[in-house]
Amino acid sequence: MGVADTSRRAYEKVRPTLGPKQEIVFGVIKRLQPVDNETIAEVLDWPINRVTGRVNELEGYDYVTCECKGPNRRGMLVKKWATKERYDRQMDLLMDEVVEENRHKHNNGQDYAKGEPEADIVRGRLVEW
Repeated sequence: MGVADTSRRAYEKVRPTLGPKQEIVFGVIKRLQPVDNETIAEVLDWPINRVTGRVNELEGYDYVTCECKGPNRRGMLVKKWATKERYDRQMDLLMDEVVEENRHKHNNGQDYAKGEPEADIVRGRLVEW
């Protein structure tokens, strides 16, 4: 399950084009995800304020998302960034597991022998049981 190819292509056409510094930061996030701003700054040897600005722009453009919060090297709780595509794949896998688990609970692991299959809407998608 996932986003239809036509929808994904249409979204890519309207998605903002990244500038050179944004592309560099996006590349580091993609390679090290989940990663915090401090680590990105160290890898690029940039001041932290240059990194946080680019990450905020990437989040605003829907390229990255805060995957979790966790301790940095100094033990402070910070946001850990990941690409939006990674987050979408993880959500799809999670939803597939939930759907499968609910299907087994719903019919006690048995397939319906006759009659119309039942259906529910899960995360905006029609799921037949």
